[in-house]
Amino acid sequence: MKSLSSIEVNFIVRELKQIEGSRLDKVFQKENEFILKLYKLKNFFLDIIPGNFVIISQEKSFESEPSQFCMILRKYLTSCTLDQVQQLGFERIITITLRYKEETYNLILELFSTGNIILTKENKIISCLDKREFKDRKIVPGADYQKPPSNAPNLKEISQKEFSELLDKSKRQSLVKKLAIDFGLGGIFAEEILARTNIDKESDKLKEGQKEIILSEIKRLLDSDIFANISDNQAYPIIMLTKPPKQEVESFSLAIEKTKDILPEQDQKSKELESLLVTIKERLV
Repeated sequence: MKSLSSIEVNFIVRELKQIEGSRLDKVFQKENEFILKLYKLKNFFLDIIPGNFVIISQEKSFESEPSQFCMILRKYLTSCTLDQVQQLGFERIITITLRYKEETYNLILELFSTGNIILTKENKIISCLDKREFKDRKIVPGADYQKPPSNAPNLKEISQKEFSELLDKSKRQSLVKKLAIDFGLGGIFAEEILARTNIDKESDKLKEGQKEIILSEIKRLLDSDIFANISDNQAYPIIMLTKPPKQEVESFSLAIEKTKDILPEQDQKSKELESLLVTIKERLV
């Protein structure tokens, strides 16, 4: 099952804005999959698989025995109003803010590595799907929530000066690797940016004007209108030059749902390697 990149999280959060103002009716769970049933003029079903995706799904519910964590979510969040859905910086983390009378909670969805779901109040962890402890970060009840360390900048807010400096400091041999790894774009969207700017992906040294063109195109891509489609059995939130659409889809959520069980072997290996690298990184920081 494919994980969402930071850029894809940007688009899915924009799509999830439609559920702001809804009321949470019920939480269902089956193994590592959670469904939040919401109501706002009609029913919405928020499908969460930590480490993979968050989407508005087709109607579904589970009859399996809920875990203790699921029961805790029901206890605190049933009848809450969903106030806001946000991406945390440019991370693969989504924060859902819920309110009941004077009480406000955050449901933090980590979509990297093996993922996690964390319930907080005033940034204090009430409960979490998986308890984890690292050198400078603890995901355990009672601890303050801290996001994991990240070397990638927030591309939604980065200045041209900072972008150019980070690009110059990168030790990667090719431009596409610098954008994919050091700036968190991932291979597909790094290739797309360079295709749109007509700049050689193997370039090492760039003129300042080229750096400005690249950053401008990154920000333009992030602000693109959602045009969900499927190409080569993979979901995309926008029209891609490098992956021409084969099928237009009503929403990015639906495109993900249609392709969620299709994962090339190489992507599976990349996901396993990412999980290992994240664990190593958090233990060393």
